[in-house]
Amino acid sequence: MQGFKWCLNEKREIGLASLTSKILCKHHNNSLSELDTAAGHAFNNFEYISRLITEANETNGRFKVKETHINALLLERWLLKTLINICYEQNQLIGSGSEPGIPDENLVRICFGKSKFTDGAGMYIAANVGDQMEFWAQVTIETLIEDSENRVAGGMFKFAGLLIFLWLMPDKLPDNFNWIKERRPEWLNVQPSRPFKRMKFKIPSGHSHTLHFHW
Repeated sequence: MQGFKWCLNEKREIGLASLTSKILCKHHNNSLSELDTAAGHAFNNFEYISRLITEANETNGRFKVKETHINALLLERWLLKTLINICYEQNQLIGSGSEPGIPDENLVRICFGKSKFTDGAGMYIAANVGDQMEFWAQVTIETLIEDSENRVAGGMFKFAGLLIFLWLMPDKLPDNFNWIKERRPEWLNVQPSRPFKRMKFKIPSGHSHTLHFHW
């Protein structure tokens, strides 16, 4: 994680268990448990596809194409819940909120499935056609902070190797992420896409497997 006063000068790794809600009562925690389940399912899907691709390469193209599925809305809400939890009671404004460390009511409603992102806000997959992706058995998060207002405008996630951008502001995103200062090299020239429908994986012998995102 990066972007807060306690990790401004170095990158720190924090386990997923440390990102779960500790600011909510048991009842509200339980009501968001489906988000953790959905995120775990999505993560396992990438691991599964990585294994299938390895097996397909080893069989010299003799394999059955398989299709897997991700609930994009639940994954989006999990990203939001995670971002809110790491921002809570920090010294930055969160999204359009007016009190440091406290999310605005609409973000909370989205987190609990009572509302949806509108305008340009929400989850974006950051990728280009033809990109190579390696399964990465970790999730990392970096906050994107607007310097002028000390405001968390979004989060940059690396989720099992997939680059995901969660944008909290209503403004439309540019066509790439080159405008972000001090971004990591993997974000250079990649395009944001929302809603993202599917990923088709290929090996040298042709189409391998497909991962569908359901909105």
